[in-house]
Amino acid sequence: MNERISLEELKVRLRYEPETGRFFRLVKLNRSVSKYGIGTATGYVTTTGRRVVSLAPHGLFREHRLAFLYMTGRWPGEVDHINGDQSDNRWCNLREVTHRQNQQNKLRPYANNKVGLLGVYKKRKRFAARIVVDGKGINLGVFDCPHEAHATYMEAKKRLHILQPGLDI
Repeated sequence: MNERISLEELKVRLRYEPETGRFFRLVKLNRSVSKYGIGTATGYVTTTGRRVVSLAPHGLFREHRLAFLYMTGRWPGEVDHINGDQSDNRWCNLREVTHRQNQQNKLRPYANNKVGLLGVYKKRKRFAARIVVDGKGINLGVFDCPHEAHATYMEAKKRLHILQPGLDI
């Protein structure tokens, strides 16, 4: 993904609807294909759940980053989807955050997590819970049951992380 398009060029090519979070073409993409004409919705959802749009010759762009550019006139650092739905690019659902804040909103474990529960890892024959706050790891305890460790982690997450109001964890 890249940031090689100006606000002026973006507004010539696309129209953004803040209420729906969708982009619409203002210029025809391809002369031979009528389905990409003026006024058609654009973009698609990737396998990771994010919406992207192609703006030739500039390349592929994440729609939430384009929405931020469209609305503020500048490229953001990191953008968070408040409700956790990465395909929901309504302006009221987007906010600029630090990397640390964005990581705190994580609700699912990484793909390589062998236990399959956020904040839980295997420790010998038991399960440990650990949370990171302000860059420092905090051990929350060791448990016989992975779900008990996960519940402890989620309680700590509610207490220690600054989460967006309305995000139900």
